[in-house]
Amino acid sequence: MVLKNTLVAGNSADCTGSRFTSSGYNLIGQIRFCQILGDTTGNLFELYPFILDPFLGPLQNNGGSTATHALLAGSPAIGTGSPDCPPPAVDQRGLARPQGAVCDIGSFEATVDGDDDGIPDDEDNCPESANADQADNDGDGDGDVCDGDDDNDGVLDGDDAFPHDPTESADTDGDGTGNNADTDDDGDGQSDADEMACGSDPLTAASLAPDNDDDHVPDCVDADDDNDSVPDDEDNCPDTSNADQGDYDGDGDGDACDADDDNDGVLDGDDAYPHGSLDSAVVIDGCDAGVANHVFADGSSFNDLIGACAAGAANHGAFVSCVTQLANGWKNAGLITGAEKGRITRCAAGADIP
Repeated sequence: MVLKNTLVAGNSADCTGSRFTSSGYNLIGQIRFCQILGDTTGNLFELYPFILDPFLGPLQNNGGSTATHALLAGSPAIGTGSPDCPPPAVDQRGLARPQGAVCDIGSFEATVDGDDDGIPDDEDNCPESANADQADNDGDGDGDVCDGDDDNDGVLDGDDAFPHDPTESADTDGDGTGNNADTDDDGDGQSDADEMACGSDPLTAASLAPDNDDDHVPDCVDADDDNDSVPDDEDNCPDTSNADQGDYDGDGDGDACDADDDNDGVLDGDDAYPHGSLDSAVVIDGCDAGVANHVFADGSSFNDLIGACAAGAANHGAFVSCVTQLANGWKNAGLITGAEKGRITRCAAGADIP
């Protein structure tokens, strides 16, 4: 009898009081008074009374058409078969051999599971990394636990904020919405589209486009920069809210943004009458005195002061007296002539004030 790559073990007498010819790479559980002839290279055995345990499973259906004893983990038969195997190309069950680098001894070829996850290496999408669930997000044949880019988007998982989403990889503001789907990548309140249109950086929260009314719509794309419900192209103060569009002097600049509302050359902050008379001549109750309406350094004018007389007079006589007193002072100051004084006082006397 010639044996090669054969497993004989677990019997009442594996090899006792007999002899056989070896062609090498056999496993004999126990040898007792047994003569082995031929090539003993690679043979594994124990001499009586010791027994070499082959770690065999029970005789059962392990696949194939006949029952077999499976080689269990740790079996000395695994990976110790003949180096010229195959042939045979398959084991007793029809499983290709070898499963590892070298065939196993016997008729059963053990599947190799290098990562001990219960999945044979030849079926395991990560043979060197345990992954019993065999998850493969991108279906590329490399399991997620050993795939550096699970969603196959070209961004390594360690750098990918969404490693299982091929459409996303970055989340600049950390809001859980990837930059591709997020309309405001840096979370600064201004949309990416508006920031790009207005020249600010959509990926840097500190980079904001000018936004006069703080409505999160940059001025360059905001039709109403001051949020006063008046479109910028119709607004006499496009950067200052003034829904009433008041423009006292009618110069096109609304009062809210006009530094000199009555256009008298004195800034409103320094003007005793910021909304003073706009008339160029002294006019009292419709009577044009033919005298230039002089403006003083404090922004008051002849007409403004005459108006103050009208507002404070108890009766017409008091009004005329007040205006006369003003006219005398202006004449004495050389601001008007005697004739001009006379025309002013005559207009005052003829006025229906108060």
